[in-house]
Amino acid sequence: MRHVLRETGLGLTGIDLSSIGSKLFSWNRSPVLRYCAVHDGVGGVYQAAIAPSVALLKPTVAPPLIHRAAAQHWLRTHFSDKRVLLFPVGACWSRHGIWESMPVGIEDRCRGNPAYEAHLRARLVRRLGPLNVSKTSSLPPGAASFFRQWLRRHPLPAMQGQLAWSALDIPRERVCVALHHRSELHGFAVAARMWDTHAGSYELEALVHNRGVSPVLGAWLVQRLAVELSQPLALGLSPLTGPVPAWLRWGGHLGEPLYPFASLASFKEKQAAANERRVRFLVYPAVAGPGANACAIRDLLCVFAGGSISRFALRSLVRRLALSREPATT
Repeated sequence: MRHVLRETGLGLTGIDLSSIGSKLFSWNRSPVLRYCAVHDGVGGVYQAAIAPSVALLKPTVAPPLIHRAAAQHWLRTHFSDKRVLLFPVGACWSRHGIWESMPVGIEDRCRGNPAYEAHLRARLVRRLGPLNVSKTSSLPPGAASFFRQWLRRHPLPAMQGQLAWSALDIPRERVCVALHHRSELHGFAVAARMWDTHAGSYELEALVHNRGVSPVLGAWLVQRLAVELSQPLALGLSPLTGPVPAWLRWGGHLGEPLYPFASLASFKEKQAAANERRVRFLVYPAVAGPGANACAIRDLLCVFAGGSISRFALRSLVRRLALSREPATT
C-alpha cells in the first residue's frame, strides 16, 4: 500500500495505512482523493479522505483520552504537508492548544419509536403487500449494485468524501436492516458502533432505498433500525443548522438549490427526539491563522466535491435538469 501511495505522489511514505478500496478518484487525470484507514499508533483509527493538499479524517476508533494529545501531535507531524481537518468530532479535540474548532451542524439522535415504526410499516404494507425484513451484521446480497443504481437516480452527484461505497469496507461493528418485496431489494439501512460516546451508541452509515416505492420507506428503515438496536442511533449532521456563523447560514440559503439542507434537517428532526440533539465540530490546526474558519470549510467542500466546488455545482445543475425530465420510476 505504501508503494502505491508513493506512486500517486501523495507524500504519505512512512504512515501506517491500510487501504479500504482500490478506487482512486481522478480529476483532470490527476489524483484527487484516496480513501484509507489511518492508524496513529496510540489507539486511534481514522477514516481518511486524502487529497494533495488536504487530509479529511473522521475518527472511527478514538485514542484514549490520555493519548489524545499524542495522537494530535502524530497527525500534525505526519501530515505536515497538508491541512488536516477532523470531521466530525467532539469539542475535546480542541483542548490541548494545537487545534481550534467550530460547530458545523446539529447531530440528531433517534432512540426508536415502536408505535411510529408500526404506523410506517402499516403504510408500507398497504402500498406493497407482505414485506420481508432481515436484520444482519453484513450488507444484504446485491447491496453494492443497488447502491450504484441509487446513485444514478440521486439528484446530487456522489460527494466523494461521503458517499463512497468503499467507506463501508472499514472494519466496524455493524447492524443492517434490509427490506425485500417479492425477492427484490427495495432498501437498506446500516448502522455502525460509534467511537466518541458512551458504549452502545451507533451512527447511521448508509440509508439507501427505492424512492419510487413509497415516500415513507426511508423513515421506516431508520425507525426499524433504531428499534432493532435498542440503543441511541445518531442520524448524522444536518449541515448548516443550529448555532453556525451567520455567513455559513447565509451560504446555506444560497446553496439550497444545489443541496437540500432544509429538507435533510427536517427529515432528521422528525426521526429524532428533541432532547437527543447535540452540536458536532469541525476541527482544524490552530496555526491556520486569520480566516481559518473559511479556509477549513472551503477545504471540506473541495474534498466532498472532488476537487472543484464550481464544477460540482455545474454537474448538480445539469443532473437535476436531466432527472426532472425523466419519469420518477425509482
